[in-house]
Amino acid sequence: IEEEKNKLLNFISKLKQKPEGISKYSDYKYFYGIRGIKSLYTEIINSWKKGDEYYIASAPLESFSKLEGFFLEIVHKKRIKDKVKLKILLNKNSKKWGDIRKKMPLTQVKYLESETKTEYGVVNEYFFIISYGKQPYGLLIKDKNFSETYKALFEMLWNNAKKELKQFIEKINKLKEEEDQYRKLETLLRIKLEKTEIEYDKYQKSKN
Repeated sequence: IEEEKNKLLNFISKLKQKPEGISKYSDYKYFYGIRGIKSLYTEIINSWKKGDEYYIASAPLESFSKLEGFFLEIVHKKRIKDKVKLKILLNKNSKKWGDIRKKMPLTQVKYLESETKTEYGVVNEYFFIISYGKQPYGLLIKDKNFSETYKALFEMLWNNAKKELKQFIEKINKLKEEEDQYRKLETLLRIKLEKTEIEYDKYQKSKN
């Protein structure tokens, strides 16, 4: 955790270095601890406008165990009230929380074959990344280039999750076809066995 924190702080220090030929650079804030992450999300939900779209990727199990009450009572209630659409990619071990969100309006849920402790989100010009551990910490950046880049990355992950779902359905259908074939074969064998038993009975009777 300490190593990841140092990397993030190093990244922040690089943002402070204003590139030559650029008059404006990213606005960014660093948040630490549960209260800090709540503050980060509060800035996010106060930034969106009615009808906006909001993207979350790789939401880990730890985020729900630490902040689920806050997400449901504050973030999602305001999001739905403001008619903000959500696409969320969850880790595969978070189906319990995914099922809750599937019932929400303006919400689409998919799953990734991953188990990370980091999530990122995009809404309008805001991009944020949060690492969950004993003490979560996150970075909120207001920068159009960052948000557009990570939105494109999100769409790639979203489409890949769609392919994974399609492959899963194809596997299920294949198993179903194999099961149907097995049942047909079982039926044919049963009929054949019954015919054999009838023929055997006739043979025995003819001997008597």
